[in-house]
Amino acid sequence: MEQYIPKELLAKLESARSSGMGGERRVVTMLFCDVKGSTAAAQQLDPEDWQEIMNGAFERLIAPVYRYEGTLARLMGDAILAFFGAPIAHEDDPVRAVLAALDILEEIAPYKKHVKQRWGLDFDVRVGINTGLVVVGEVGSDLRMEYTAMGDAINVAARMEQTAEPGTVQITVDTHRLVGPLFDSVELGGIEVKGKDEPVVAFRVIGRKAKAGRLRGIEGLEAPLIGRDAEVQKMTSALDNLQRGVGGIVCLIGEAGLGKSRLIGETRQAFLDASETAHWYETAGLSYETSHPYGLFQLLVRRLCQATDSDTRSSLREKIDALVLPLEEGHRSQAASVLESLFGLAQESGAPMEGETFRGLLFSTMRSLFQARASLAPHVLVFDDLHWADPASVELLVHLMPITGQAPLLLLGATRPDRSTPGWQARVAAERDFPHRYSEVALQPLSEGDSDTLVNSLLTIADLPPALRQRILAKAEGNPFFVEEVVRTLIEAGTVVKGEDGAHWFATSDVEFNVPDNLQALLVARIDRLDEEARQTLQVAAVIGRSFYFRVLQRIADISENLDSELEALQRAEMIRESARLPELEYVFRHSLTQEAAYNTILLRHRREFHRQVGEAIESLFPDRLEELAPMLAHHFMEAQLPEPALKYYTQAADGAFRLFANSEAISHYTQALELAHQIDVGGEALIHLYRNRGRAMELNNQYDEAVANYDEMESLGKERERQELLLAALTARGTVYATQNPNFSPERAEADCAQALQIATELGDRASEAKAHWNLMLVQMVGVGTSEQAVESGRRSLAIARELNLREQLALTLSDLGQAYAGVGQVALGRSCLEDARSVWRELGNLPLLANNLSVSSVHAMMAGDFEEALRYGLEAREICESIGNIWGLWSGQLPEYLGAMQLGEIGRAVHATREADRISEQGDLTLQRSFGSVVRAWMFAFMGAVEAGREDYREAGTIDPGSVPPLLAGWVPALRAMFDIEAGDIDLAKEKVRFALDGQDLTNFTLPTALFVMLARGQLAVSQNNFEQAISESEEMAGILREAGIRMFLADALYIKGQASLALGREDEALATLEDAKKEAEATNSRRILWQVLWALSKLEGQRGNPAAASTLLKQANEIVLYIAENAGEELRDSFLRLPDVQAIVREAKG
Repeated sequence: MEQYIPKELLAKLESARSSGMGGERRVVTMLFCDVKGSTAAAQQLDPEDWQEIMNGAFERLIAPVYRYEGTLARLMGDAILAFFGAPIAHEDDPVRAVLAALDILEEIAPYKKHVKQRWGLDFDVRVGINTGLVVVGEVGSDLRMEYTAMGDAINVAARMEQTAEPGTVQITVDTHRLVGPLFDSVELGGIEVKGKDEPVVAFRVIGRKAKAGRLRGIEGLEAPLIGRDAEVQKMTSALDNLQRGVGGIVCLIGEAGLGKSRLIGETRQAFLDASETAHWYETAGLSYETSHPYGLFQLLVRRLCQATDSDTRSSLREKIDALVLPLEEGHRSQAASVLESLFGLAQESGAPMEGETFRGLLFSTMRSLFQARASLAPHVLVFDDLHWADPASVELLVHLMPITGQAPLLLLGATRPDRSTPGWQARVAAERDFPHRYSEVALQPLSEGDSDTLVNSLLTIADLPPALRQRILAKAEGNPFFVEEVVRTLIEAGTVVKGEDGAHWFATSDVEFNVPDNLQALLVARIDRLDEEARQTLQVAAVIGRSFYFRVLQRIADISENLDSELEALQRAEMIRESARLPELEYVFRHSLTQEAAYNTILLRHRREFHRQVGEAIESLFPDRLEELAPMLAHHFMEAQLPEPALKYYTQAADGAFRLFANSEAISHYTQALELAHQIDVGGEALIHLYRNRGRAMELNNQYDEAVANYDEMESLGKERERQELLLAALTARGTVYATQNPNFSPERAEADCAQALQIATELGDRASEAKAHWNLMLVQMVGVGTSEQAVESGRRSLAIARELNLREQLALTLSDLGQAYAGVGQVALGRSCLEDARSVWRELGNLPLLANNLSVSSVHAMMAGDFEEALRYGLEAREICESIGNIWGLWSGQLPEYLGAMQLGEIGRAVHATREADRISEQGDLTLQRSFGSVVRAWMFAFMGAVEAGREDYREAGTIDPGSVPPLLAGWVPALRAMFDIEAGDIDLAKEKVRFALDGQDLTNFTLPTALFVMLARGQLAVSQNNFEQAISESEEMAGILREAGIRMFLADALYIKGQASLALGREDEALATLEDAKKEAEATNSRRILWQVLWALSKLEGQRGNPAAASTLLKQANEIVLYIAENAGEELRDSFLRLPDVQAIVREAKG
């Protein structure tokens, strides 16, 4: 069979075969085709000749079937039976069947001549088609469709073929009803069929109509979009732009019933009709899944890769692997792993993706995936019912918006005008950040005139009483859905009937129709007219949700045995529609209001029972997807008032959201779980898990006040129940909040919590909590209470316990911060060793945010050690990780070694660029304090390069920072750098004031070592500029001693240069020469061109004074080379100012000779 099947269809059939359909009831269109007179012909010919003829015939019979994505069900000696609609379903399967039949006739025509010429045989085929219900089975190994006859559908199809004239296509009235507007046909009258009481009306298809009619709409009712010309034009304009390669963002806003879905549907069809290459995918929010993280994108990804809910884990992985093929080969593996994590598939190898790591990788993966797909062909992504979207999906949608400026991607969202929903934030972001690509389509109620036109479009009514028409228009209030439902209700109630001519509708005189007061009442009235079984089916479907799988509905107890017919009745009543057959048979309510109305008609006691049954059905049917479906299961069991399973699934949903870094959803689920936990009095371990994780999610969501309140509640509960383990967990968690930089930073409270936690941990023998308490104490001692030496001691205690118990995460946390504590006391080598050990653990755990933080800190340590190249490498890796996971703080801190390291290397243009990138990041993340650091460093760079005036704006901005917002141990950094700017600018008095402010009466030992370095450097430069040379020597010797003891080489050459300058000024040439030689060696060893050119220039002048012209010339040449390097790498804005510096001009002039 494979020789006849197009490659694209073959993949779909293989996928259907692997997923297994097994015994599904399907409405399919059946095509019978046979060779007329084959028995007699076979008797006339040698069997080999006849086999050759039939092989050629089958080639022409089968190929058109697969061309239109039908499936061969049976291959007989002289005939074929094909299905259209299983296993691959299309909205137009009957149309495809007729087109295949016409192609068969067209392709067999020349073959008939060939057979006549070679064998002298009259040869022809005939085709019969019917649409009906069969039970289809699996796709066999030969890619044929197994089936079981049901009723007489196949018999009717066979009868159509048997009674057809040779060379013709004959179809039943059931098929004609579905394809009539597209084909010219001739009615043949009734055909007798065995088992049928009445003849079956048949039609002969002549060919395609020159101008096709419309297939959609209810027979006898047709209403175009009324009063929406402007809205259609906006949508069309966006799609026209897309076809020209220009992406965009469209937000469709309107109240329920105003026609958002209808407008999307009309636009979709017109767009796909006009484009053969474009792609259109839809997803939608669900009212009960507003806390299901990434729910919109899980559905979207499933539709992209045609995944079915019955897919095994391995099958889903295969489909995900296929989905990421458009990505570059080196990125596919990680992208597939990220998407697997989205569906809760366990990682087959490596560390699991969780938290901020997962969020960042998901965001970058989705952006890369859709950019790659849109680059190949225009894509439309529809996000319907955004008012029910979960916050995580909204964040991801916003993250995709920049693609619209890089590839033909159109993001189309539809939402109600509810500003309180997360979905509204997508609209806000699009309007604010992408106004040049954003357009808004706001649907307003129809005018009375348009509503009246809509009524007349639905019904060509000659004598609708004016009073009734007016009541309809008054109650509808311009809502098209209401108008449509009222008209449909009029027909169902018999208030209007079709006239004898079949074209007009007339109002009856003996039926009084009372128009309901609102749409809800109207829908309820329609529901009440259903028979009891259909009504119950609709109600249970409403409990499942806006969309629902047939299998779930089928599993519910007490549902009608005639479920197929009930669903068919509900479709005829246009309350639901079939939305998909593959990957799985699925239905959807035509409108959310219909679902809501049906749900509200259920008695509360029945509603609870239905929710229980739905929850249990989902558990039974989808055991491999419980984590993904946890939010839905929690909802159903909560509504069923079953606290135990509801608690189980809310906890699972919360943990899943927490793992996906969907913190808002996690908080919501943990809160629900805690309310249930208090009802059923769960144990302390479960409460600790819920409170601690909720608090951590609040911290990650920047809700620090709420996090503290959460831990306060946990503490009170521990005291109330006399549960020390609860109290201890609360103290350690709250202590971390108080000990770290956030709005609730409080060293005193942190210290108090740590002391109490250590006491309780010792009493309980809880070594893990003891390790965390010591870690908290180290944090607070590093930046607020206590000394750096005390911080080191606390860190060592935490480290010892973490190593003893092999607490991997705590071990990495402690090592990372202990590394900084060691640096604070000058033990840089030990600090770097701790950071290296922590880095390997973070890599092992797959914790990208903390790995990036470690790399950023390690880059600072490498810079302090004078290894500027290594510092830049660490910083680059940190920034790459932070970029991939969207970590704003990490991106900013990763720029710090970039600009300080580049400046030391004399690459000032690169350094300035890095400070401006840091500014951009700090603005994006609202990091006001951090922006001031970049500003003051840039001001210092400008002054160093001779561009004092150009640096004054940054200098002033750095001066606006509130000193109280700076941690005490870091407070000296900004004023010290501003003092160095003042020195370069010649403002000595201002520099003195800044140095005094930097010290603020404190000894240098009160600062962290990196901050102390800047303060000492500023003091030394100030002493030289004031001609206080003895003080300068004292300052520089103290600084050099501290740096050498700590193993820090950054600024060591500066300290030696200051001493050399001062010694030279005091006439101590030998001392100056030796000191400057040491400074030269140190600067060369670290490749610090920033200071090296100044040292070389000073040595060159000194050697000249001492009568050593050769040495002076060599040193001058070296200084000139570095000066020219700095100028070349300064950037346009600083090159000229640097070359105008008096010392630089002198070097360049004398080097030229």
